[in-house]
Amino acid sequence: GAVQTVAKKMTPVEDRRAAEERHRKVAAVLSELERYHVTAPEASVETALDANDDSPTAAAMWLLDPNRTEKFSVRPVERA
Repeated sequence: GAVQTVAKKMTPVEDRRAAEERHRKVAAVLSELERYHVTAPEASVETALDANDDSPTAAAMWLLDPNRTEKFSVRPVERA
C-alpha cells in the first residue's frame, strides 16, 4: 500500500526550543564573524545556516567567501 508521510506539528514547547536553538546558532555565527571584524544582518545569517546544515562555523565561512556571487550585506563592524 501507499505510505503516507504526515508532517508532525511541533508543540509550543518544541517550537520554543527550536527557536532558542536557532537564536544560539545565529549568535554563534555573528560571534564567528566578529573575529574577522565583520557583521551581517540576521536574515543573511539565517540564509547561511540554512545553506550549511545549521553549522555556525560553516555558515560564517560561507558568508565570508569572497567568491560568492550573491552578497549578503556582510560589512565591517562599526568602531565606536
